[in-house]
Amino acid sequence: LSQDIINEMLSLVFEIAPSTTQELAKLISSRTQGNSFHVVQFLEYHCNKGHDQPVKKWDAEKIIRQVDFTKNHIPLEEKFRALSRDALEALQVGACIGSWFPTSIVKQVMRFDNLDKELQAAVNHGLVEAGEGGYCFLHDQIRDFALPPESARNAVHLTVGRFLSEEVLGTTDNTEEYLVFLAVEQLNRGSTMVTYQDEKNAIAFLNMKAASDSL
Repeated sequence: LSQDIINEMLSLVFEIAPSTTQELAKLISSRTQGNSFHVVQFLEYHCNKGHDQPVKKWDAEKIIRQVDFTKNHIPLEEKFRALSRDALEALQVGACIGSWFPTSIVKQVMRFDNLDKELQAAVNHGLVEAGEGGYCFLHDQIRDFALPPESARNAVHLTVGRFLSEEVLGTTDNTEEYLVFLAVEQLNRGSTMVTYQDEKNAIAFLNMKAASDSL
C-alpha cells in the first residue's frame, strides 16, 4: 500500500480529515513498508495497548501520542513478548504442525494440561482463534512468526512426529489416518536428525502405510 492509500484508509477508519492522519500514515508506511497485514497489526496493537480486551473504536490521536517515533516497533514481536514461555513454546509446536493445530497433540507433546489457559493471551492479542478441538493462526504471517528458529525447527518436527508415530502404529480408522499423514509429514521434516537405522526403518514403514491409506 502506498502512503497516500494508507492515509485515505486512516481517514475513513477514524472518520477525520486526511490532513489529520498524514503524520500517522507516514509513520505506518515507513514501519510496515506498505504491507497491508502489518498496517492492520500496527493499528490494532497501538489502539488496544493497555486494554485487556480489543477496543471497538480506534483513536488516531491516541496512537500518535503513544508511539515512540524514534523506535522501530514491530507489533507482532510485541504481542509475542507479552506471552508466557509455555504459550510461546505451544505456539512453536502448533506452527510446526500447521495453520490449524489440535489441542490434544500439543498438550501431550508438551506434557501440560493448561494449554487453553496459556493460549488465552494469544487469543486476546489476535494471534490465534480457538475452535473445536484446536487453534487456528489468524494469518500465515503470524504462523511464520511463531515458528521456532530454523536451527531448532527440525528437532520440533521430529519430536511431534515421534509422539504421533507411537500413537498411530497399527491403527486403521479415519481419525488415525489423519494422524498417520501428520506423523509422516513431521518425521520426514525432522528426518535429517535421525541417526538410528531402526528409526529410519520405522519412518519408511509409516511412509508406506500413508501411501497405502491414500489409495
